[in-house]
Order: sequence, then C-alpha cells, then structure tokens
Amino acid sequence: MKKVFLVALASTLTALTAQSASLEGSLRSIALDLGNRELAAREAAKAASTMAPDSLVNESLAFLIASTDAASEAAAVRFLLAMEKFPFDAMALRLNTSKTSTERAYILHLLNLGARDQTSSNVVRQLASTMLYDKGAGLRRYGEARAYSSEGKRVCDVAYNILVSKLGLEATHPLLDADNFAPIKRDQMIEKLGLELKLPKPPSWDEPPQSTSKAVTPAQKSSKPTNAPDALEAKPTTSAASEEPTSSMPWSVIVVLIVAATGLLWLLVKKRK
Repeated sequence: MKKVFLVALASTLTALTAQSASLEGSLRSIALDLGNRELAAREAAKAASTMAPDSLVNESLAFLIASTDAASEAAAVRFLLAMEKFPFDAMALRLNTSKTSTERAYILHLLNLGARDQTSSNVVRQLASTMLYDKGAGLRRYGEARAYSSEGKRVCDVAYNILVSKLGLEATHPLLDADNFAPIKRDQMIEKLGLELKLPKPPSWDEPPQSTSKAVTPAQKSSKPTNAPDALEAKPTTSAASEEPTSSMPWSVIVVLIVAATGLLWLLVKKRK
C-alpha cells in the first residue's frame, strides 16, 4: 500500500513539474512574439484545459515576478488576460496570501484588467480602497524607462488610479504617472482622494519621509549636528570612563604588596621564636 502511494505521489509530482515546465515554455514563446495574440490565446486555452486555476495563477505569477525584462512581464499579463475565463477568484485568493508589495501591485493591476462584470468590478474597487495607503514598491520598470524613474507605480498609485477610473473622477483627480508626478505630489493626491472617499488614513502613512523631522525634539534642534569633529570630541569622555579601572590598578597592587609583606614578617617572627 505504501509503495502504491509513493508511486502515485511521484507520478503527481512529475506531472506537476511537466506542467510547470510546459507553462514556462508557453510564456517564453509568447514573450518572443508579443504581437501574436492568437499564440497567447492558444497557449492560454491549452494551459486552462490541463491545469487547475490556482496552479495556473501561481505559476504564471511566479514567472511574472521573476521576470527581468519587459517582454517576459508582458507575456505573463497577456497570457492571463487571453484566457476565455479569467481566473478572477483564484487571483483574488492569491492576493490575500501575497507576501510582497510588488506581487500585491501586480495582482491588483491584473484583477482590474480581468474584471469583466459589475460584480468583479465592485470587488476590485473594494480591494483598491483597502490598499490606497499602501506605499510598498509596486510595478517595476525596465530598460530606458528606469532612466526617467527607477520605480514604477507603487501599490497606492495603482489603487488610486483604479478608484479614479472606476468612480469616474478623472476630471478632478488626474491619473497618476511615475514620470509626471513626484512621490510627494502623488501622496498629496492620494490623501485628497482618500479624504473625499472617507477612507481612514493609517498612522504609518505619514512616517516616511516626515518621520525624520517628527522625531527631532526641540532640544535636538538646538544642539549641533553630528559631524566628524564632534565625534572626535566625544572620545575623551569614553577614555575618561575607561581610565577609572586603570587608575585603581596601582592601589590594588599596593594592597597586595602590603599583605604579602605582612605575611613575610609574620613568618620571620614565628621562625625566630
């Protein structure tokens, strides 16, 4: 019985490994021919017929997160969106267990693109509301785009754009772009939207970069800033503290010598007697 179980387990693992390798191969072929939408649709249909939705989502997201170029990232996105039935529920479930802000940003972005009915759109809007104040690193940038801005839209930027679009607020709330708006400006725009939507702002939102100035007390402001000369001036204090046991060393030696001398005298006197 045990042998049968092990054989079945080995067969299952082999099949899963083969599926994963097959999916990776499909995604790489799509990355090499991004303009071929028929290829993406064909590979998506093939994967959907052999893999469970959660496995399909996990594998394609792993490929997307591990991608090091724009073509591979776009291939994973196109692959998921090419599915006849976008795995919305499996994707939303993955969001709940996501451990990195980059993954949260991509999943939220994909959920928004894959929402094909009012119910799923409402779910995306609700998720975006809960992530409006998430400053975690989000969508990545590659190639020349990094020269303009090393980081793409953060989680909060993605959430903001989704809410503005879903609620039709573009007239009063411009969509955020990492190239056109500095982080501090984006923060202000996000705060404005959050205030209008009455979304509670967590205390952590104000910490970076304002936390440094808030942590400074009046006494610290009046004191001189730490620099090399000040650091050198502080050394005598440390050495003075270390001198205490050093200066007490001779006294201990003297006490030992006195005791030793007394003992010798006592022995001499005892021998004479």
